Amino acid sequence: MKKLLLLSYEWSLRLTFAIVILLSASAFLLILVDFPKMDRELTLLSHLKQKPKKVARGLWIGGYHFSDKEFLKFLRKKRIGVVISLLDPDMAHEKELLLQERRLLSSRGIILQNVPIKPFIKDEKKIETARRLIKTWRRRGVNVYIHSYLGRVRVGYLMEEVRYGG
Repeated sequence: MKKLLLLSYEWSLRLTFAIVILLSASAFLLILVDFPKMDRELTLLSHLKQKPKKVARGLWIGGYHFSDKEFLKFLRKKRIGVVISLLDPDMAHEKELLLQERRLLSSRGIILQNVPIKPFIKDEKKIETARRLIKTWRRRGVNVYIHSYLGRVRVGYLMEEVRYGG
């Protein structure tokens, strides 16, 4: 009888473990497959997004917050006239975000300029292009918001150039 109980306990542990693995794998696949359709604020990375931060007169940086109504109020309050997006439309989820952003900004009269930079790849030519855009708009007295998805790596590359290169 002890042997039978020990075997059933062992099999119940195995079955529980298998169920946990299957549920985890299916949740992960759902995130990968359905990511563009998910509510942006429910994604796993949303709490890592950098909040808008003023880095110079007329220049703010941060992450993608365009599904947040408070962020849209921030754009109006700070009189942001141009948004420079570093999202890469070759990435499926960023392509959809860029389309959403374009619709929202154009309906508010804000100019969107996209300089796509791939995450974790420091592309000097694209950084220089974005840097020139920033200089041009700031010379004209237009407030600028620069963002990537999280507002950390790609924006960080650009801010190195803005701080030390001009």
